[in-house]
Amino acid sequence: MRTEGDGKKADAAVKISVPALAETMESLRENMIIFRHQLRYQLRYQLRYAGLGKHKLTENLNALKPELERCAGLVSSKNQ
Repeated sequence: MRTEGDGKKADAAVKISVPALAETMESLRENMIIFRHQLRYQLRYQLRYAGLGKHKLTENLNALKPELERCAGLVSSKNQ
């Protein structure tokens, strides 16, 4: 059986815990937003870095291709 004192204790607990809970939830929301932005920028950086690596690799392969073809020609003519 609840007494009036129990009700007052519950009211006091709610008055204390609801603002604390709201503050905690807001802090969590802000951290999630910050994390989402950091993740987005990190992914952009990684994609950009991978794109630059692919571009550099393509440049190197294009520069080496004539030399590789020349060497392949020499090997095949030597084997004939």
